[in-house]
Amino acid sequence: MAYPALAIVNRWCNGEGESQQRVRIVDSSNVIVVETQDSPVKLLDSRATVTSVSLLRNIPVPKPGRYWVEVLLDGDLKTRYALMALQVGPDGRPIGSPPA
Repeated sequence: MAYPALAIVNRWCNGEGESQQRVRIVDSSNVIVVETQDSPVKLLDSRATVTSVSLLRNIPVPKPGRYWVEVLLDGDLKTRYALMALQVGPDGRPIGSPPA
């Protein structure tokens, strides 16, 4: 199964210079499921901000569970947060959830 598209939006600030951002999704075993190419982040001075949008398409989701979105800058992990993949039934509710 594949998820059609996911946009990851990051806002960079409080820095200066040129860097490369990479976004990836890893599974609970830390295996990379999908990864972007490097994209430039350029902060002209310490007051500058940059908004970076990474669009991931056709993300393979082999099974329900917890995945992680990781954001790297120049190869260093800057943030990591959970992304839950749920299997839903025909009624749109997660399978295994109690009735409403």
